[in-house]
Parts: sequence; C-alpha cells; structure tokens
Amino acid sequence: AKLLAILDIKSDRRAKNCQQLKPNKFIDDEVRAFAVADEKVICPVTGAWVRDQYRRGSEWMANYRSTVAMLKADTPSKDDSIDVQRIADLLEEHDAQHIAVSFPKECAHL
Repeated sequence: AKLLAILDIKSDRRAKNCQQLKPNKFIDDEVRAFAVADEKVICPVTGAWVRDQYRRGSEWMANYRSTVAMLKADTPSKDDSIDVQRIADLLEEHDAQHIAVSFPKECAHL
C-alpha cells in the first residue's frame, strides 16, 4: 500500500519533490526520441503490438461510451432491438478483437 501511495504521488516526500517540477519540451523530446530509438532496436514487433492494442482498446472504449450515452438518452430509440444488437455487437467485438487488456467492468455493465 505504501509503494502504491508513492507511485500515485500520495506520499508527502514525493508530492514535495514533484510540486516544483515544470514541463520541459527539450527534455520531453529527448526522452521520446530515446524511447523511439530504443523501441526500434530492441522490440519493434512488441512496440507495434502495443500500439495496435492501444488503438483497439481505445476504439472499443469509444464505442462503449457512445452506446452507454445513447442508452441513457432521454429519448429511447424507436426500435429496442437496435439497442440490443448494438450491445451484442460490442460484446462480440470485445471477444473477437483479442484485446489483451479486457474491460471486465464495462462488459459487466452491458
């Protein structure tokens, strides 16, 4: 629990050390360039996989949020079967996409 508090900047020491930090574009660019070069040399396949998983997960979450917003709208759809089909499609897409990071809370919500 103490380690998690430190990582979440919930410890007094970490909060004190981080409060004076200011963004530095030069350093951010250097770190980004280093990470990109490192990824290209060490693990290009893994990097591509991670980016693909992020894209798939982001798209799925956007569709989930859109579906939930539609269902919460004040005006229900004219055809409830569309809503049911949209939910079914979303759940099927979650399983079929082989998203490595699943969204169990959101799937349970649907």
